[in-house]
Order: sequence, then C-alpha cells, then structure tokens
Amino acid sequence: MPRAISAFAFAVLCLPALAAAPAQALNVKSFVSSTGSDMNNCTFAAPCRTLQRAHDQTFAVGQIACLDSGEFFGAVISKSITIDCAGTSATPTGFTVNGATSW
Repeated sequence: MPRAISAFAFAVLCLPALAAAPAQALNVKSFVSSTGSDMNNCTFAAPCRTLQRAHDQTFAVGQIACLDSGEFFGAVISKSITIDCAGTSATPTGFTVNGATSW
C-alpha cells in the first residue's frame, strides 16, 4: 500500500507543472500591421502591432511581413529572420542584433 500512496503523491506534485503553461505554436511567417494588436498571434488574419511581438512569434529562419505602411519600431533580433516590408512605405527602424548565431 505505501507504493500506491507514493505514486499518488508523485502525480499530485507533478500535475501543476504540466498545466502551468499552455503550448504555443510559432509561425513560419508572421505579419505586422499598424492596426494590429500584440495580443494577436501574428497571422495574416490577426497581425501583431510590433516587430518584437512578431519576432517572438516566428521560428528562426522565418519571415516577418509588413501588411501596411505603418511605423514599426525595432526589436531585439536574437535569431536569423527576414523582415520584408516590400510594397509598403513602412519604416522599420531601431534594431539590435543580439546573439552569436544571428546572421
């Protein structure tokens, strides 16, 4: 019987750790818009407002695309990523590249 109590106690102790943070998928391509929100997940249908949020929601070697001509202030870039604002007059400025693996 002591083993059943020990297994139960182990399960009770581990359960909060499993439920602590929900899994969140990253995007291969994320989107920013001057009308977006950083509460969004940076998809085409639900773009982010800032480049930092889009960067954080995008896989390494992914892409961030500007949907309109907003002012998109910088981000701390810590992975290899493409920021593409072609076709807009967006002004992404103020980047810091941080990391030995950034290229």
